[in-house]
Amino acid sequence: MPTLVHDGRIVTDSSVICEYLDETFPAPPLSPPGPGGRAAMRIWLRFLEEVPTAAIRVPSFHAALAHRFNALDDTRFRAEQADVRPIRKHFYRRMGPQGFSKDDVATSLDQLDLT
Repeated sequence: MPTLVHDGRIVTDSSVICEYLDETFPAPPLSPPGPGGRAAMRIWLRFLEEVPTAAIRVPSFHAALAHRFNALDDTRFRAEQADVRPIRKHFYRRMGPQGFSKDDVATSLDQLDLT
């Protein structure tokens, strides 16, 4: 996860970091001038956060992590891997110890292609 540490403050998430930098160091500006330009920027940021950022997780986690959990049964996987991650609990549960389904991976790759 992108992380910025400034004056002892930890700021995470790319778009939040950009806004923080823009407000903390206004010159040169990172955001376009005027409310219309900033609205257009926010539209793109939201799209990037909601579509490709979410879509890339499925094939990435499937390729990088799933093989680590193959020896776990579903109950143990949930207890040791999924349920200990409140933010990503349901994502991990969907992945399961054997990885994501072929349909889940194909859907994510399709979303990336459309991006």
